[in-house]
Amino acid sequence: MYYLKNFKNMTKRFIFSVAAIAIMLVSCSQNDQEVVNIPTSDAISLNPSTAVTRASVTNFNTLQTSTDGFRVYATSGALTAWYQDADGKRIDGNNHHKWDNVSGKWGFEYPGVKWPTDASGYPMTFWAIYPVSHTAMTIAPTNPTSTDLSLNVTIPAHLDNQIDILSTKGSTNVKPATANLSLNFKHILSKVNFKVSTTENDVRDSAFVQAVGFNGIYNANNFNVISQGWNGNGHTGKTEFNYYNRFIPESTPNNTILEVVKFNNIEDAPFYPGATDKNMMLLPQSPDMWKPQVGVTPPGNLPKTGDAYVRVMYRFELTTDKDYIGFRSALDHPDYEGSEAQDKGYVGPLFVLAGYTYEGIWVEGKGFMYNIPLPGTSGGRLLDERLYDDKGNPTDLTLPGGEEGEPIITTDEYIHLIPVVTEWGDDIEKDLGIN
Repeated sequence: MYYLKNFKNMTKRFIFSVAAIAIMLVSCSQNDQEVVNIPTSDAISLNPSTAVTRASVTNFNTLQTSTDGFRVYATSGALTAWYQDADGKRIDGNNHHKWDNVSGKWGFEYPGVKWPTDASGYPMTFWAIYPVSHTAMTIAPTNPTSTDLSLNVTIPAHLDNQIDILSTKGSTNVKPATANLSLNFKHILSKVNFKVSTTENDVRDSAFVQAVGFNGIYNANNFNVISQGWNGNGHTGKTEFNYYNRFIPESTPNNTILEVVKFNNIEDAPFYPGATDKNMMLLPQSPDMWKPQVGVTPPGNLPKTGDAYVRVMYRFELTTDKDYIGFRSALDHPDYEGSEAQDKGYVGPLFVLAGYTYEGIWVEGKGFMYNIPLPGTSGGRLLDERLYDDKGNPTDLTLPGGEEGEPIITTDEYIHLIPVVTEWGDDIEKDLGIN
């Protein structure tokens, strides 16, 4: 208890105290904060902002739902069971122990849970998880305990189905002066984005990108809510992650033309067209990396099964050579006559499938921006001699002079993508001078 000399000072300090209490929940600078529901009773209060994560940071349709709020667990004193107050009301993450906004007022769905009435009830420790529930994560075990509470997290392959998962741990040795506890949420996933830039001298030279994504990345693991870290028993379920469009399995041909994005030195921009706030959410991990070696004869230069790498499907035009890498039209390919592509009447563009190695050390709660220079020193390493049509399907036409596993442009240098690493909420585009 603070004893103030006069009402004027007391009013001023109270305002400052309330403002400080409200700075909680997500730690990013982009998050809106708002003071709500300062209690006057003994009820436990957790004052979140009106938006858990601003849409300008993560704009996923599965995140913006009517069930916004977070799940809360708490323990008291030396007890190993979930907290129960003097009236028998519990904070165990189940039933009505979700903290949400109903009719403009934040609070527990099961209201009136009170702070401990004596010192033996402290310290009190709270754990919270956002969102309350989602198909991408499950609470483990089904009936968790105060010593066994975790999240089984599965990351959907397409970024539109991925979500931002937040978690926090907060503790207090006494009842807060205003009955409010400050919680500092963190992002448990890493956020990944791509930028494409062209490297030729003429600003009219252009890259046409059909697809970008990771291959051989883990999509599942377990996050320990109690210790606030990923369990170290390894990730599972290697898969591909599609950042822009998707790579078409040869066994299931695609019949829809894929949208292509054009980049040149005038238009270089964050990769996802028309939605610079789109980011891929991935588990912090270090998968088995593709490490091609100079002088190794193909196919030894190709990725092994399960290797992780970035792959890009693109073509590149110089002002002096419209078919510099790939072809503007299949009609221009020297082997078009008598080809299966001619038999099918295909006259559209032809794309190369290229692979890039990258820096794979990720950290939870960080943002990663990978720049892909096209064509770059090597144009990437050719993953398939065949060229691909405008639907992402392989054709029987090959890249002239191209050899699988070798650089698309003859060189002894090999591009290795190294990301710009920032805090989750930092404006990476601004840092890179994109906007």
